[in-house]
Amino acid sequence: MFRACTSVHILQRHTPPLIKIKKGEAMQKSDLITRKEVSSILKVSESTVIRWVKAKHFIPPFVLGPNRTVWSKSAVMAWLEKQKDNIVDWVE
Repeated sequence: MFRACTSVHILQRHTPPLIKIKKGEAMQKSDLITRKEVSSILKVSESTVIRWVKAKHFIPPFVLGPNRTVWSKSAVMAWLEKQKDNIVDWVE
């Protein structure tokens, strides 16, 4: 026999953590990008993006609904620049 799961249970189990937007900060629709677009920008697979979020190595997405998660493109680009700043300059 299979045990039925409620939709709330499924959402709680699979929904990524929410991030807060500062009061007065506006988001443009064009600033929202999908996991596929994030993986393309970072040159990694989509599953790597999810693993990094779970490991708290990458910024969490916005949850717009039960089947829609997006990232702020400006936040992704800022994260990428921060990572570039952490690279040690080996060429002297």
